[in-house]
Amino acid sequence: RFSMLSSKLRQTMLEVDSANWNVLRGRGDVNLTFRTIEYHEYTAGGKLSSTGHYDSGSLLTMDVMLADSSKDFEGGQLSLPEADGSITTPQMNKGDAVVFLSHKYHNVTPVTAGKRT
Repeated sequence: RFSMLSSKLRQTMLEVDSANWNVLRGRGDVNLTFRTIEYHEYTAGGKLSSTGHYDSGSLLTMDVMLADSSKDFEGGQLSLPEADGSITTPQMNKGDAVVFLSHKYHNVTPVTAGKRT
């Protein structure tokens, strides 16, 4: 099962990269590996508040929402500061994913109730 999931994730990363940045150009599916897979769980008060946080050692980061944001938790939004000073907060529902350049600063706002996974 992981082989099928891994293949789908790789294909998604390649497609999103091709449409936006081309940092994976020439690497192909065979040469694309996952540096790390992390599971984060935020409960009330939990957050990733470091304003200078980014994922070093990777080219792309994929954040997948496992919880149902309409009933499992409140708050806990992915926050992506932009160069112009604005902040992008993508609306994520269960099963949605956001792909971004790993060196891009990102945060998670405080969870005010429930559990975000």
